[in-house]
Amino acid sequence: MLRELLLDPKSAAQPTMADNDEQVAKNLLVYAADKGTQDVDRQKINAIILEMSGDSKYTNEKKEKRDNSQEWIATARKKLATFDATQRSVARHHLAKAEGRFEKRRHELDAAGTCCAVVDFDMFYAAVEIRDRPELKDKPVAVGGIGMISTANYVARKWGVRSAMPGFIGKKLCPDLVFVRPRFDAYRTAAEHVRAVLRRFDPDFISVGLDEAYVNVTDRVAQGGTPAGRVAEELRACVKEATGLTCSVGAAPNRRLAKVCSDVNKPDGLFVLPGDRAAVLEFVRDLPVRKVGGIGRVSEKILGVALGVRTCGDLWERRAAIRAVWTPSA
Repeated sequence: MLRELLLDPKSAAQPTMADNDEQVAKNLLVYAADKGTQDVDRQKINAIILEMSGDSKYTNEKKEKRDNSQEWIATARKKLATFDATQRSVARHHLAKAEGRFEKRRHELDAAGTCCAVVDFDMFYAAVEIRDRPELKDKPVAVGGIGMISTANYVARKWGVRSAMPGFIGKKLCPDLVFVRPRFDAYRTAAEHVRAVLRRFDPDFISVGLDEAYVNVTDRVAQGGTPAGRVAEELRACVKEATGLTCSVGAAPNRRLAKVCSDVNKPDGLFVLPGDRAAVLEFVRDLPVRKVGGIGRVSEKILGVALGVRTCGDLWERRAAIRAVWTPSA
């Protein structure tokens, strides 16, 4: 039944020409999570990106990458066509063993009251520039130049301007875009002030670049039964007091979930995911698969087109078929 459902064209619609153009436009840029761009006119932005990119070598390479993903999709469908009852049973057996290991680890974390927080700064480079030059606050700002943009503030993002976007495309999208030359010494100094705060919460915190960190706040939460939300809010307040910068914080039972949570209420927000199993399953059920670390645009497209898998709930429901398509990693 599962195989028939997955192979049904109605459950895995064929991409249209518009879909293909959108995919090329997305692949031309290193898109991160859609932070601050929820209300942009995506079709208009995609059209400008394609127009400005022209027939460059880079554009053609991205188109070729899109075509290669079609081959992956065809291969996935062939594998599913031969995914018989015996193979399905074997896949379910291996998956059940893996689920048992994960569930054991979850119980261990739950028993320890583990609480991880991810501190993710809002438009870090641009935020430092605006802090030091308040007159830029309400203007569309991009740190970088006509060649490449490192960071864009949220005003610029409403026009579709993104990090890792060529500056000439950003200027086409937003004619009033203000370019600011990067000052990496200033960014490193700000990051050191942040780290001094984080050490008070977790001496062994892990930095990810200048603008993100993983902080274990288990001990803080355990002291006097302090709620995780209160600890996370204290962390945000201390960072702002020390640097004048805002950050978004996600708190959850493990780092992966905390990372996803840090994006929920951006910018300058907080989201705490309770550690109980029911709450976690409810949270991830409708989560887009792209939010899962390690799933890029190609894998996202294969999952969606070949398998009809677009959410983490779909991943769980169709896990046996996914194992049939992808060779399990060690």
